Amino acid sequence: MIPRSLRVFLCHSSGDKDAVRALSKRLRAEGAEPWLDEEQILPGQDWESEIYQAVRDTDIVLVCLSQHSINKRGFVQKEIRAVLNVADEQPQDAIFLVPCKLEDCDVPDRLRRYHWVELFSDDGFEKLKQTLAHCVARIEGSNRPLVPTDSAYSDRDERAISRTKDI
Repeated sequence: MIPRSLRVFLCHSSGDKDAVRALSKRLRAEGAEPWLDEEQILPGQDWESEIYQAVRDTDIVLVCLSQHSINKRGFVQKEIRAVLNVADEQPQDAIFLVPCKLEDCDVPDRLRRYHWVELFSDDGFEKLKQTLAHCVARIEGSNRPLVPTDSAYSDRDERAISRTKDI
């Protein structure tokens, strides 16, 4: 068990909700503390303000990418700009932003400087876990692993992450 849960902000398009819900569930099962708008924002709260505050308060942001999100206009693009602004304030060696491809898609130019992970690949989530473990070690100044080796998510959740047609 880790003494401090890693706060993980899930930046995503509304069209990717099912895959992002499955990712959130999987992250929580691994000991992380994912921030997902539909779970954290209360009725009546200023959702835009809450999102910006959550980005500032988080340890790491996962920018979830799909064919849908990279071609969509709207708030997700504004949210990515806000994430990039906060990323610019981080120490040079800190991992704060990780582009996470939910399916085979292009990475937008403004995110290409960050190495991305393909969550739809067989070892994608394992690679993401390595990044999260690195972040925990950096924050806590230790080499303790973030996650146990067994996972408490279902095959259905895995299919939702890797599904491309239904996103």
